[in-house]
Amino acid sequence: MPLLRLERPPEWSTDAAPPEPSALLAVKKPDVTRHADTADERLAAFGLRSLADLLAPSSLVIADDHLLLDGEYTRVLTLADLPPVVAAGWLNGVLAEHLAIDLSMHIRPLEGGAAASALKLKSWRLGGALNDDASNGRPIDNHLTTALEQIEGLRRGLARREIALFSVGLYLRLRASSRANLDELTQQVAGLLAAQAGAVLVPRLQQEQGFRACLPEARDALQVLHTLDTGTLSTIYPFVPSAPRIPGGILFGIDEQIHDLVELDLFDHRVCQNANVGIFAPSGGGKTFFTKVLARRYLLMTDNTDIIVIDRKHEYRALCEAMGGQFLRIAASSPHRINPFDLPPPDQRGEGSVLLDHIQQVLGLLDVLLAEPGQRLSLGERAVLDRAIKEAYQAAGVTEDPATHATPPPTMGTLQAVLDAEADLGSDVGRATAASLAERLAVFTSGSLAGGLLGGHTNVCLDSRLVVFGIEGLPEDLWSFAMYLIAGCVWQQVRQWPDRQRLLVVDEAWLLLQHRDGGRFLESIVRLARSYGLGLVFITQDIKNVLQDARGSVIAENVFTTLLLRQSGKSQQQTTQTQQLVAEQFGLSAEEQRMLGAAQPGHGLLLVGPWRVQLHVIASKAEERIAMTAPRERQALAAAASRGGGA
Repeated sequence: MPLLRLERPPEWSTDAAPPEPSALLAVKKPDVTRHADTADERLAAFGLRSLADLLAPSSLVIADDHLLLDGEYTRVLTLADLPPVVAAGWLNGVLAEHLAIDLSMHIRPLEGGAAASALKLKSWRLGGALNDDASNGRPIDNHLTTALEQIEGLRRGLARREIALFSVGLYLRLRASSRANLDELTQQVAGLLAAQAGAVLVPRLQQEQGFRACLPEARDALQVLHTLDTGTLSTIYPFVPSAPRIPGGILFGIDEQIHDLVELDLFDHRVCQNANVGIFAPSGGGKTFFTKVLARRYLLMTDNTDIIVIDRKHEYRALCEAMGGQFLRIAASSPHRINPFDLPPPDQRGEGSVLLDHIQQVLGLLDVLLAEPGQRLSLGERAVLDRAIKEAYQAAGVTEDPATHATPPPTMGTLQAVLDAEADLGSDVGRATAASLAERLAVFTSGSLAGGLLGGHTNVCLDSRLVVFGIEGLPEDLWSFAMYLIAGCVWQQVRQWPDRQRLLVVDEAWLLLQHRDGGRFLESIVRLARSYGLGLVFITQDIKNVLQDARGSVIAENVFTTLLLRQSGKSQQQTTQTQQLVAEQFGLSAEEQRMLGAAQPGHGLLLVGPWRVQLHVIASKAEERIAMTAPRERQALAAAASRGGGA
């Protein structure tokens, strides 16, 4: 039934009732007796204006490849060849250009039995062609092999009722003020689709049928059809969210699908539920480059956002020097101190004991420091340490009474003295354990590492907008402990002064996550960071280990913004396993997996709530000189800058 049906009312007399209109809207004359016997009356009746006369165009010229409708040139294009591989919203690349285009889609479900029979016949033909090539010694045709795999996949999906098949017609109606403009628009649309390996066709001598197919009548007079499955059909839906672009946001890059800027403010909770960011990519994928560029832009574009970086290889030192930040070199001989016994600010709700809760955090920190690599402290060792930590606080005059929490806390030297005393005078059961712990701790209180990070009371203050903790000077087996200690110090100061926005960048977070207590601490930061204006930038290249870890998977789920860069490993097997884990964790489509497998450095998939953006990270020459990590590329940029007069 048509949406609008306008007809000239037939002549009727007083004896006959007017016919009932069958359309949703009908226009007719009042129900009166009518007689049109004379020629003059019939001519007068033809001169009356109806709604159909008002809606109809004043002129229509039908040419072989276009129409001229009321002085406006129009042409209908059919999508004759769809792209072989598509992502969701691939038509956005055409529609986002804001051209004078109308898109019409005709979708008809196909009966499953008939579709299965047709696919079975097609499978036999393709299989026969491949067998014939093999029996005659001809090389294998990869196109036939791929087609057969796709046909078999469709047959399996139909048999399991996982998919359905549809007959789809896609038409584009172009509008222009002149024939030259119409031809130019046609070439532009054809080029946009050709960039995605699609093709359009101008139906000659069928423009009237094409025009009718674009009218809202649900009638396809052109019948240029494609058979698509459910998954492919869903990618044609053109109304997917556009690239996120928040006024006043920070430039992340360019959406490669619709060629639009991607601008986000991680702290705008109307868009981002939290400011946490997860960056997953192997070495060389562009993780550090993107993070440096993002940090620099936040420092330049905002005045209320601070950046704190835990840098294990001093890759952020150039950024720190360029932005006038504070670089803290953490090593055995450095003067920077962090005391793990510093108490956090009291809980505003007044629940629990601040001291007892912090003793458990110190205990977890010492577990990372004193346990053998890949192991945890035993229950006996943890019991002795728990008692010794509490005695160290008592020796400094700090108890569960909040009034004593302003007293200077104990240090690692105080804990060393308590363990030494228990090793000399304690019970027989705990003496050996205390002696063993005291011996391991002595390296940091009286040994070669005594004058460094744990050498006294905290003298580190986050009073700069950019603070970088460089831990490369420490032995690698202490990196996990240093990251835990620094993150704990930052977390305490953030909770004490929550009036500013801060981004805490943890480079290679797997080093901390692989320890049970470290993973628990990171998970708590991810869950609570939003309440204190903090965003955790979680960076890792050990994607497989992180996603297979229970806490790592939880952290990946609780970061609202995720950037997936190139996903490839040292071997094909490792790459496949990693891609499967990433696809399951983040719900990637087959096309998104292929895109990430072949992505160049700086290209990836940005996931922000409902948005799934194929991101290209862009940077100015000045940003590249600061953010580039590879020495050869940095030297080339520096040389180019010197030749160009420092531009």
